[in-house]
Amino acid sequence: MCMDCFFFDGAANKQKAEAILCATYPQAESFHGGDHVVSLFFSNLSKLKSIQVSYTMNIFFLVIFFLTIYQRLFFMHLLTL
Repeated sequence: MCMDCFFFDGAANKQKAEAILCATYPQAESFHGGDHVVSLFFSNLSKLKSIQVSYTMNIFFLVIFFLTIYQRLFFMHLLTL
């Protein structure tokens, strides 16, 4: 059985939205403060050395990728002039 999960903080208007979603979709479950817990989890995960190295390498390759695309678009533009 599949289940939908919604994460909300404690704001009153969001609690009303939570009640509407859970009434509309009976298989749904909601959690309060989940956004904070997920944020803390990924914050702790990002402190691992292997993740930091991976992040640095990903940024490097993204920069190279976008520079390559920019260069190709620039030269294509020059050819159409």
